[in-house]
This record gives sequence, structure tokens and C-alpha cells, in this order.
Amino acid sequence: MWPACVLKKEEIVQWLQSYCKQNGFTITMDGLEYMKHLLELWQDVPVSFLRTEFDRYFLLLPPKGKITQDFLIHNGSDYGAKNIFLFKEALLQKDAATLLALFPFMLQNKESERAMSYIEGQLRLQLMVSECKGTGLSEREVQDLFKKYESATKPYPITLAYRQRNVSVRALAKLLRGLYEVMRNSRRGEGDLSYFKDLCLAYCKS
Repeated sequence: MWPACVLKKEEIVQWLQSYCKQNGFTITMDGLEYMKHLLELWQDVPVSFLRTEFDRYFLLLPPKGKITQDFLIHNGSDYGAKNIFLFKEALLQKDAATLLALFPFMLQNKESERAMSYIEGQLRLQLMVSECKGTGLSEREVQDLFKKYESATKPYPITLAYRQRNVSVRALAKLLRGLYEVMRNSRRGEGDLSYFKDLCLAYCKS
């Protein structure tokens, strides 16, 4: 049955898995992780929109098809959360061309603070995992370390961060420091958001 109440993120993720299974499809681990990112970015979870979206996906897939992150990125509707996720991915991969294409959206006043807050959280996770990896810890040991200190971060995001290539801890830390400054000044009504663009492009060159 379609839920009439407002659901929390984890409840929606569980519902999506069940809804896909009921219709003869599977949503993969990376597809679920992508949806979690989108749900984190949405102010209010548009439940009816999600059902309409997934009904559309079912029509695009062969019987018993799999809904992957790549499928969702290429076939999902063009909404703000999608652009913010793509920006974060392009930044970690140092894809300056994609960043330049998305900057006009990212620097919109109504999106900038929400976008930067999300990106800051993702960069902070990447930095912590990369620092642990740099000390010689295995992927499993990093996951166990997060669990030991009662982190709310699930194992799969840690796995993705651990397997991220070409991460310079020093350059990433510098980017985070700059981002903190941009966010602080923005909340005070000071500074220039275009500095965020300079920080990101400088990271791509690192």
C-alpha cells in the first residue's frame, strides 16, 4: 500500500526496496546510496513524486531489471538535488568541466547554503577516511573504527570514500578550510560566493 504519512529517510529507502521488489525489479546498493543522498538534500520528501518516478523507471527497464546509480543519474528527472550530487562527484573526481557547467546552479542564493552544507559533510567524510587509509588501515578497519566511536555513518559510504582515487589529504583539508570560511561569511551576509568556485577549481589542479 502507498504510505499516506510523511516518512523518514530510512523508511523511504525501505519502501523503495519493497516497491521495486513488488514490481519485479531490484535497486542495487549504489542505487540505494544515491537515493539516500537525494533524500538528504530534499527539504521535504516528495513521496508522490518518488512513486511516479519509479513507475517511469519500470517502463524503461527490461523485466527483472536492476536500478543502479548510473541508471538513476541518466534517467532521473532534472531537479536540484541531482545537480548537487553530480557537483560533489565531479569535485572529488576533479572534473573541472562538469563543475564549470554546474556552478551557475550551485551559486544561486536559494540553493547555495544547502548545497555547501551537504558538500562539506561529504568532503569531511572523505578526509577522515583518506587520513585513516593513509595510516595503513584497511577498508574494514576504517569501518570498525567509525563503529567504535559510534559514528552514524554506514559501512557503504565509507567503502566508497576508501576506494576514491587521487585524493590529496592536504589539498582536501585546504578545500574544507576554505569552504568553512565561505559558509561562515555567507551566514553573516559577508564575502563573495564566487570564492567557492576558486576553491573548487584550485582543488581540481592539485
